Amino acid sequence: MIVNHIDTPGYEAVPWTVPATREEAGVIHVLATLPEYHHRGFGKQLIAGAIELSREAGLKVLRLDMLTYNWRGRKLYESCRFKLLGTFPLHYQLLGTADLDLFELALQHLFEPALQRFRPQSRVETGNYSRFPPLRSTA
Repeated sequence: MIVNHIDTPGYEAVPWTVPATREEAGVIHVLATLPEYHHRGFGKQLIAGAIELSREAGLKVLRLDMLTYNWRGRKLYESCRFKLLGTFPLHYQLLGTADLDLFELALQHLFEPALQRFRPQSRVETGNYSRFPPLRSTA
């Protein structure tokens, strides 16, 4: 997963609900897990980490786009309180112009209890001694 300030042609035409400059908005790219790791909470941990680090960096909003038929992604983003703004034509060099679903999450209105349900606990607290430890901020 990558979070940066780089959007793609077409973002400027989207009616974003959170006014933000390019420097105040984070854009999530390439959030993916291998199929054998689906339904284990790794996607939510990645999103929680992106939210936490973006808030610490002073960003106002996180945005992302996804293919319209990505029902797993839609379910994940909506469960993490991202709002679907609609389907818009965007242009990517490798994809060309395609209709993609765009999501947005206002960071200023998220309070700590809302984030807590996505933040991984320690393996001792959860009793989860799996091979992969919870994701942590490196800051």
